[in-house]
Amino acid sequence: MQQRPTEALPLAKQARSLDKDNIWYYFLLADLHGQYGQPAEAAQVYRDILERWPGRHEVRFQLAHTLAASGRTEDARKEFEVLREQLGPTEEVVMQEYGMLANNGDLEGAEQVLRQALKNDPDNVSYLGMLAELYDEMGRTEEALALYQSVLAKDPDDSMTRLALAEHYYAKGEMDPAFEQLGLAFADPDLEVDPKMQVLLGFFELTTGQSGGTEDQKGLLQRSYTLIDVLEKTHPDSGKPPSIRGDFL
Repeated sequence: MQQRPTEALPLAKQARSLDKDNIWYYFLLADLHGQYGQPAEAAQVYRDILERWPGRHEVRFQLAHTLAASGRTEDARKEFEVLREQLGPTEEVVMQEYGMLANNGDLEGAEQVLRQALKNDPDNVSYLGMLAELYDEMGRTEEALALYQSVLAKDPDDSMTRLALAEHYYAKGEMDPAFEQLGLAFADPDLEVDPKMQVLLGFFELTTGQSGGTEDQKGLLQRSYTLIDVLEKTHPDSGKPPSIRGDFL
């Protein structure tokens, strides 16, 4: 029978005390503290692991995220600084620190992380694309557009960036370039059908609520149907495009 958390926590503590060389008891204990809403205790367990097994870098990532979740963002960033010293400015370090800050609403800190990463790797299109989307979220649309264009100049086949750029244009009410980018992205067979379906549904919901703008509602809907045609031609073996056509009609 599975133990209730109230019973499991003291048992996990006891197990660790009896076998301090078994790392899995530490992980169990940290996880239980997390379930109890005890981030300080979970963080201390992760520190105990790192003291005994300093090479377990994945634990420092967990420690950083635990600290951030409890509001200790500056302490979390110090752990990422240690990770950069140990591992270098790898994409994993950059992505995880960026995600931690963005998810906690520190958009300026997230921008700082990407800017520093781009100093080390100025042609990294992943960083450029993330920064573009971040600038859109921050309302810095002209800077975002310049970055989207930079990414596509480096990699014209980056269809995920085209999807993001389409959303950028739509948010500005620029329907022609928005649907142009969608058409190019939807025609890419290497981009899976699911993200296209999600974007199309989102655009359709916005389109049905459109009461004015550069084109009337009927024209906007027709463009959506055209995108479904492209989707069906690009993914002829998928049953999803015909199903979404039925939803739209």
